[in-house]
Amino acid sequence: MVRLLHTSLPEFKSKIHQAGQKNDKTVLLRGLENLRSAKMQSLRTGRIENTVDDLAQEPGTDLVEVVVMPRVPETMHTVVIKSYDKDGKPLKAVLEVRNWRASR
Repeated sequence: MVRLLHTSLPEFKSKIHQAGQKNDKTVLLRGLENLRSAKMQSLRTGRIENTVDDLAQEPGTDLVEVVVMPRVPETMHTVVIKSYDKDGKPLKAVLEVRNWRASR
């Protein structure tokens, strides 16, 4: 039952990249390089996945960047999802706050 409520770190990364690939867009995922494992709330993972998909569908979007920044170490994180055009000019940004358990 707990498995249904949480998303593992590798699964999270895969879902985010797949959301961009559905629209043939590149997705950069930053801020998780130092984590070995993590459990995220599945509901929040779905919201981020949908946001990446929505931004990738916007006209003119060439790249979507997902940046995870620790807010309260190991519990709360801020996720900024940004879209860029082919010239690197930012188009839109969405801010999401996440609660997850991570280990370094």
